[in-house]
Amino acid sequence: MENQFQDFIQIHLNDRKVLIMCKDTLVAHYLHTAVSSEYYVKKDWEEWADRIIMNKENLDMWIYDVSIAKNLEEFFSAIYPQLCQEYFEEDDVYSEPDIIIGYYYIMYKEGRMTLFELLSRVNDDDDASSGAMLYRNKRFKELIHKLFKDILLQQEMQYVKELETIIAPLEKAAFRQQKILENYKG
Repeated sequence: MENQFQDFIQIHLNDRKVLIMCKDTLVAHYLHTAVSSEYYVKKDWEEWADRIIMNKENLDMWIYDVSIAKNLEEFFSAIYPQLCQEYFEEDDVYSEPDIIIGYYYIMYKEGRMTLFELLSRVNDDDDASSGAMLYRNKRFKELIHKLFKDILLQQEMQYVKELETIIAPLEKAAFRQQKILENYKG
């Protein structure tokens, strides 16, 4: 087996620490997350697949399918077989909802999303069914609800900075997954 990259990002949930794994064998999962968060759009997934296709012969069919996917439905259909394979081959599957929050935060920092949009998306995702570990952090939930409900508090940098401190490890995990996608050769 080739050298596999494996890394862990630590987040805090109240009084305990949780590790989020980043492995280079979960490429379809990471691609799914980048697209689900809307960080990647059609142009991005096409360029990702085309780069791999141009540099290697005899690739798995799913990469070709990603390259020609015309919309989200075709994209998700293209990666589905690989997602299943990764799921059954790996012992650990990371927390996608937490990484999606990391991508939201990256888009906010890049100016692709306002603070209000960031709060709206995170607030919309805030329920038990999302599966995000971050929602178990009581202070995070308090801040999100407080900032979302009181538009004036969004001008108070102390609250925004505290929120950013809590979300920053998820941004780091999203960046690590981006690196894995960038370095993937098929």
